[in-house]
Amino acid sequence: MGIPIGKLSLYCAAGGIAPHRVLPVVLDVGTDNEELLNDKFYLGVPKKRLRGQDYFYMIDEFMEAVRYRWVSIVLHGSTNALLKLGGSLLNDTPLHS
Repeated sequence: MGIPIGKLSLYCAAGGIAPHRVLPVVLDVGTDNEELLNDKFYLGVPKKRLRGQDYFYMIDEFMEAVRYRWVSIVLHGSTNALLKLGGSLLNDTPLHS
């Protein structure tokens, strides 16, 4: 959660965005790290990392819910996430079929 909060702090301090208008979000899609999967104190989702259609379906569901709740929302995602999606977030087409 540190990176999203840090980015939002920067946007508020340097970009003049009101702090009550931002919301940091992290989507936990699991891990492939066996050590973490077997750690009873691991705070993340203790399942294998989502990939392929399951991953795209989850992102699509999240995007649909967010757009329904906040119609004029501006979303900022990590470069990694955007590369995985292949730019699909830039248009209004569903990510899954």
